[in-house]
Amino acid sequence: MFILRDHYPECLEHVFVIDAPLAFRAFWILIKPFIDPVTKSKVVFLTGEEAKNEKLGGLVEECQAEPFMLSTGKMENNIDVEAFLCQTAFDKGVSEAV
Repeated sequence: MFILRDHYPECLEHVFVIDAPLAFRAFWILIKPFIDPVTKSKVVFLTGEEAKNEKLGGLVEECQAEPFMLSTGKMENNIDVEAFLCQTAFDKGVSEAV
C-alpha cells in the first residue's frame, strides 16, 4: 500500500468489487477505517445485474466486458488460471523469468 500511495498518488479512478463474498465485505468493514477517505470513496461494491449494468455500462464496452460484469458482456474468458499460476515464477523479476 505504501508503494502505491507514495509513487502513484491519485492514479486510481475507480475500484469495482463485483459480487464479493460476505467474508470479503466483513474484511472491508474492518480495514475501512484505516484507508484514506479519498481512496475509500473510490471503492464501490456491486451486486446484482441492475447495479452492475448501471455503474459499469457507461465505463466498459460490451466487447470488453465478461458476462459476469455486464449482462450483455461479450468477452470470453480464455485464461487457464491453473496453468498460469503453475507456470509463472512469482519469486523472480520480469527480466529474470524464463
